[in-house]
Amino acid sequence: MDSTTVVADTVTYSTDLVSEYWRSTVFESVVVFLGACGAIGNCIVFLVFIRMTNANTFLMNQAAIDACAGSWLVVTYVYRLTVPKHHVFEVSSTGFAACLLLDGELPLWCSLNASVYGLLAITLERYVKIVLPNSHRTSSLSLPGLKVPFMIVLTWLWPFSFTCAFTVPFSKVGAGKCLIQMHWPSEELHEAYGTIKLLLFFILPVLIIVVAYSHMLYVLKNNRSKVSPALHSVQNIVIPLAQVNLTKVMMWVTATFLLCWIPSNVYYLLYNFGLNNLGFSHPLYFQFLILVYFTCCINPVIYACRMTDFRAALLAACRSDSS
Repeated sequence: MDSTTVVADTVTYSTDLVSEYWRSTVFESVVVFLGACGAIGNCIVFLVFIRMTNANTFLMNQAAIDACAGSWLVVTYVYRLTVPKHHVFEVSSTGFAACLLLDGELPLWCSLNASVYGLLAITLERYVKIVLPNSHRTSSLSLPGLKVPFMIVLTWLWPFSFTCAFTVPFSKVGAGKCLIQMHWPSEELHEAYGTIKLLLFFILPVLIIVVAYSHMLYVLKNNRSKVSPALHSVQNIVIPLAQVNLTKVMMWVTATFLLCWIPSNVYYLLYNFGLNNLGFSHPLYFQFLILVYFTCCINPVIYACRMTDFRAALLAACRSDSS
């Protein structure tokens, strides 16, 4: 599922009133609201994590990614609300940049794809903490064979590189129109891109996440003997109970993410294989798109509801700022 595959100003709108409703100002205003909530909420989360002495680096990275995605949601959809749909683009580098950044939604989808890999990095870190705690303790800044900073850079660099590599060369401004991913050298490459993107940014990450958390749940349920109120025994290894609790919080985050992302990706998967003829102007598509955008703003709510130490740090920050 990638809205950059839609030609920016030549979308054929359905005459169906319900479809028109979902493409109306109401839909775009809701998206701007979600983006603003996501940008502000995740910036607050990031600042609170900075104040915490035991904050998880991967959670801070995820908050930064989601804040970026929320910001681009606001920029992109404020642009859609204010600029005429049949806007004429200049055939210049400036016009092409505006085509990619705004009508093509390139930075928005780069950020959303980065969110998938940010969550995957958190999953791998949680897996090592719970299932392979000895490996994690070999270095305070390492996972087995990988440095944490390297993994964080990778969560940003890989999605942005892949998305740009398959968007910029195959897009252009022609006759005043923004044509995103419309100039492929062959139809076979176009179809291969759709399949590879689904594999790399949906199917494989989801499989890894589901298998990893399933194993973690199995380990936690079969090793419940508590050594002390602050410790938990897992596979004969004593680890802090706080790590177990954080893993449970991330299970909530992951479950919410999957519930929001699976519908749109299944929709796109069926479309890619010719089993979905509804297209990208159907109201169902926009409902699924809202779910994807919703992931930008839900994590701060989960942290506030499920993380005691985060709530305490947030309240402490509010008190210190008001005094």
